[in-house]
Formats: sequence, C-alpha cells, structure tokens
Amino acid sequence: MNKNTTIALLAGLILPFTAQAGDSTGVSPVRDSIRTANHGERAQMHAGNQGERHALQTEHQAERQALRQEIQAAGGDSAKRTELRAKMTALKAEHKAEKKALHAEHKAENAAMTAEHKQERAGHKAAAKARKAERKAGKGAQVR
Repeated sequence: MNKNTTIALLAGLILPFTAQAGDSTGVSPVRDSIRTANHGERAQMHAGNQGERHALQTEHQAERQALRQEIQAAGGDSAKRTELRAKMTALKAEHKAEKKALHAEHKAENAAMTAEHKQERAGHKAAAKARKAERKAGKGAQVR
C-alpha cells in the first residue's frame, strides 16, 4: 500500500467517530423540544414585556410633553411656572415609581417561570430515574 491509500483508509475510519463526537444532536429529542418550548415561552413573555414597557414610556412622554407645553404657555407668570415645575418633578417621580413597579412585576414573572421550568425538569429527571430503575429491576428478574 502506498502512503496516500493508507491516509485515505485511516481518514475513512476516523471521520465517522469524530463526526459523532462533534454532533450536538446527542441530546435527546424530548429534552431538546422541552428546551425549545421553554425558550419560545420566555421569548414570547419578553416581547410582551417590551411592548408593555414601550406603551408605558410613550404614555409618560406624552404626559410630560403636555406639562412642558403648559409651562411654556404660563409665560411670565413665575408663580404658575413654579407650581407647574413642582408638578413636573412629582410627575417624574411617579413615572419612575411606575416603571420600577413594572420592572419588579416582570422580574417576579420571570422568576416564577424559571421555577416552573426547573420543577418540570426535576419531574422529567425523576421519571427517567424511575424508568431506569424499573429496567434494571426487570433485568435482574430475567437473569435469575
């Protein structure tokens, strides 16, 4: 045999093993589908949260813009302008509190979803362990 033939034969033997080792589909299809479903659920929740945040931000901007226009319309009346500026400060604080509350709500939803997914995963693991023990017990009964 010449050198090129030997290399070709070795490559033919080694390549299938390396392809199998690098194959990411070694994960069970059930686990992969559960993971995909969880990612989809989380992405959907995230998109909804983004929409909710955006709507709140737009509403807040409109309220502040209306108040700014009132301040400008007050013109030279310094008492009225001072009162409106104080109102603007209170409005900003209120908006900040609303945004913080919304963030906390979303964080709690995310934590609940994570806990639910962990619980599901633990259930799947327990079921797999039970099936494995059942198979092992069945093999022991067959050997006797």
